Amino acid sequence: MAVVDDAKRDLKEVYYTTRSERVKKGARELVALTVAVQRVAKGLLERASTSRLARGVLTDRHATARLETWRTGLPARVADYKRRARELRAGQLEPFQQALAKYIRTISEELTAWDEDIDTLEGLPRPPR
Repeated sequence: MAVVDDAKRDLKEVYYTTRSERVKKGARELVALTVAVQRVAKGLLERASTSRLARGVLTDRHATARLETWRTGLPARVADYKRRARELRAGQLEPFQQALAKYIRTISEELTAWDEDIDTLEGLPRPPR
């Protein structure tokens, strides 16, 4: 969760320090996507604190591997975008902004899918004893 907060802070810094409207628009979109990831992650953490099934889904090997990948990948990509936002013009920065937006959308989609999986598993009837 702290990784997402740091990413959001860095993207807001790009938004507030740039003069180009195109870069501001891209940074605003990235901040909005990051807030969406933050909300989904917060919801999953709340569910994990109350549901044993949710805790199990979030602690399996696949989930922990994906979370670790995102924990290292998101800050690196945001730092790269922040550095390039200072160095490049708006037209040259756009491909980097699109790639980062795609990466953040992928994270959001997968977290949302985990939430839906938890709903589906909770909806299944329990086997009789």
